[in-house]
Amino acid sequence: MRYTPILSAPLLSLLFTLTLCSGEANAKSDTSGTTLRMATWNLEWLIAHPVAELSRAQRWLRFAVDLTRHCSRELRENDAGQMAAALTYRTIFGLVPLLMVSMLAFRLFGDMDAAARQLQPQRHRVLAVAVV
Repeated sequence: MRYTPILSAPLLSLLFTLTLCSGEANAKSDTSGTTLRMATWNLEWLIAHPVAELSRAQRWLRFAVDLTRHCSRELRENDAGQMAAALTYRTIFGLVPLLMVSMLAFRLFGDMDAAARQLQPQRHRVLAVAVV
């Protein structure tokens, strides 16, 4: 079984960790191409060997690789990006009616002038941060 690495940020950091932990990274020839090739080779070696033959650190790295591959596969299959965008859209447009209802309830049951005096400095501080 041939493993083709998915070059995502967690997997790249895992590749570099694997290269540095193996002791084969040479400080003199630390070009990104050589380091990436060495890390890819180490990762392919790690995937190809049975878990029973690996040391404790190698088993941990193997688990991390398998977990990264599984999570990225699940995120792709479930359209996680589209679901996150839809959730953000619904949340933003759900906050406006909630704010209006809460202001209406506060206006019916509370002293609006006293609340406005207390909230005025905080509102300016929040809006100043949001504008900058």
